[in-house]
Amino acid sequence: MSAQSLEQTVLENVTADLRAEGFQVYLNPSRQMLPEFLHSFQPDAIAIGQNKNLVVEVKSIEPSAQRTLTALSEALKNRDGWELRVYYVAPASVPKPIDIATPSSVQRAINAVVQLAEEDRLEPALLMAWSTFEALGRILLPEKFSKPQTPARLIEVLASYGQLTPTEADKVRELATVRNRLIHGGLETPVSKPSLLEFIDVLRTLSNLPALT
Repeated sequence: MSAQSLEQTVLENVTADLRAEGFQVYLNPSRQMLPEFLHSFQPDAIAIGQNKNLVVEVKSIEPSAQRTLTALSEALKNRDGWELRVYYVAPASVPKPIDIATPSSVQRAINAVVQLAEEDRLEPALLMAWSTFEALGRILLPEKFSKPQTPARLIEVLASYGQLTPTEADKVRELATVRNRLIHGGLETPVSKPSLLEFIDVLRTLSNLPALT
């Protein structure tokens, strides 16, 4: 994969995560969209938020990239409400594609989630449900989800392609926050059983779409 392709892949994931945080993200913004102090730059994206704005750069690790970032840092110095956010990429850090699950393995996974929920083992049930959710996404949109996905991008892309209704997307976003806390060591994070059961309904709905039947 070329350096440009690597940067584009990372930028897609970053964009989804920033939108999930509540930012309005503009890729390759035109000069007219940029404040005057940024007119000499062409950032990969800008993200406009309620409390702060970001200049987003996705760069390969090389000396020429550092010169651009240094100049941007100087331009943003003492600019209230603006900050630079940089994401570095390297070929070794790009995850390899994941095999597409079979419909039968997805059904077994859903059954396992149901059993865990019935036993009130809600934390492992949620993590297994999320794994199943990503597997379903990969079956439905293999060209979009060949590699491991951030929760935000997974939800955003499925919703944009009509695989999730707006209501379903909102429910899953709430659970994504809980999932992230559990994954990163928040072992006391409570899991709502009603929300988990709604998530199971979403999994069942996705598993009945044409690509899986």
